Amino acid sequence: MLFLPALLFGLLVQCLIGSLIGAVILRAACSLFNRFFGGENEVVPTHQPPVKLEVDIDVSSEAPVSFDSPYASPTTPLAAGYPDRPPCKFGVPSPSFGNAFLICLSTTLIQNFIGFAVGFAASYFVGGNNWLAIILQLGVMLIGFLVLTAMVKIQLPTTVGRALGVASLFFLVTIAIVAILAAIIAAVMYGTM
Repeated sequence: MLFLPALLFGLLVQCLIGSLIGAVILRAACSLFNRFFGGENEVVPTHQPPVKLEVDIDVSSEAPVSFDSPYASPTTPLAAGYPDRPPCKFGVPSPSFGNAFLICLSTTLIQNFIGFAVGFAASYFVGGNNWLAIILQLGVMLIGFLVLTAMVKIQLPTTVGRALGVASLFFLVTIAIVAILAAIIAAVMYGTM
């Protein structure tokens, strides 16, 4: 009877801890992308800064009403579709930790849902064929990659190509971390035997 609540609690904790770690890796991936491709490493604001409103009320003259934003100037156009964010000409702006956490949390939730559905279907239809199950799990990883790309594109003012680059670096950094941890665990296990 306690199995289902314990399973759901474990999945919730896994999603939260994984998203915290993923947020750090996502910020590192954005920084690496900017370092490799010469982009600016600016932090995307999580809220819109206050807008200055300058109104010159003089009924005798035809003085224009001007609305100024700290990001708007005649030489710096606003990012298309993102009026509250500064444009990033060459790179991907680094998300704040909270924004990176939300990107990773939504990606983790979607990937876990799809992985659960594929795993359930695989156990029902595949039976004992391990190769087909491995191929299905690789398909789930590909879907997770595309979901991360879409979330980076939606949440940060960037292009699809740059979002693909950030997602690729995210997965490469994650694989490198897992390989290092596996090597440390293997060294400890074989060193104590």
